[in-house]
Order: sequence, then C-alpha cells, then structure tokens
Amino acid sequence: KRFVTRLHNTRSYGSICSALYVPGNQERMLNKVLQFEPNVVVPDIEDSVPPLKKPDARKMINAKLPELRQKMPESTYIFPRPNDLETEWFYDDIDQVVCPKTKNLIDGFCIPKVNNKEMVQEIDEALNKLEAKLDLKQGTYKVIAQIETTESITKMDEIFQTGKNRIIAGAFGA
Repeated sequence: KRFVTRLHNTRSYGSICSALYVPGNQERMLNKVLQFEPNVVVPDIEDSVPPLKKPDARKMINAKLPELRQKMPESTYIFPRPNDLETEWFYDDIDQVVCPKTKNLIDGFCIPKVNNKEMVQEIDEALNKLEAKLDLKQGTYKVIAQIETTESITKMDEIFQTGKNRIIAGAFGA
C-alpha cells in the first residue's frame, strides 16, 4: 500500500490526498481511471508492467495522455511512474512517455526507489535534458519521490533538501 504526503504547499500544487496507480499497459484500466477523481493519476510502467510489456506501456501512456488530460478534472495531476533509476528502463521510460505533442499533458514523474541525494541529482539531470529536448523551461516537470527502502528513510532530509526545487511530495511504500 502507498500513501502520498505533501511536503510543502506551493502555488501550483495543493494538497495531494489520493493517488491512483494504474498499469500503463492496460488500456481498459487506463479508461476506467476516468470514472474516479483522484488528486493524482499515476500511469505505471514500473511494478505493474512485466518487462516485455514495458515498451507497449510507454506507447499506450503517451497515446492516452490527451484523453486523460481532457477528461480528468483540471485539479487532477498526472505523474507517470517510470522504472527506477537503477534499471535499464528508466531513461527510455521518461523519454518515450512524453513527446512534443504530449509534453504539456503531464505534471511530472512519480519516481520509485529514490534512495539518496546522488539519485536526486541524477534524476534532476535526466529531467533537465528531457525538458531541453522538449523545449520546456528547466524545472517544469515535478517529482513525487517514492521512499521505499531503509536507506531512503534514513536519508529523507538530504533527498528532499537536494530536490527542493523539483520534488513536490514523497510517497511512502514498500
């Protein structure tokens, strides 16, 4: 089970009380999410998607973004969840979930297994490159950092301090 906690209030992001994770390779489930009004929709490429289906999930999420953004309440944030930084899939996930046509349809990424400040710095660099490629202002994409390990719990202060310009919330889970 996961829950999201708000780190701080910003002008553009209010309280985050509910997050709905949905497998990114399941079109039926992506359609069903439209029946609900969570604070955050998290189209997932990580745990809920088998390795061989990850490319399909990236494509499906990208294709469904216009409909999700159009039909979800304006107050609902969309934060796709890529695989974690230490996998072979992280960079493909963030590069392929959005494209020039869908770049403005997400609010950021829900990043799993953020364990330390070095990972935060690497995530920030990756998102900076993605934003530059998409001709977006640096810092456009925000991050919900998932705290899932003993290391990340003991290093939460450094994680959130290092990511203070990009991380808007932490999600705790195992």
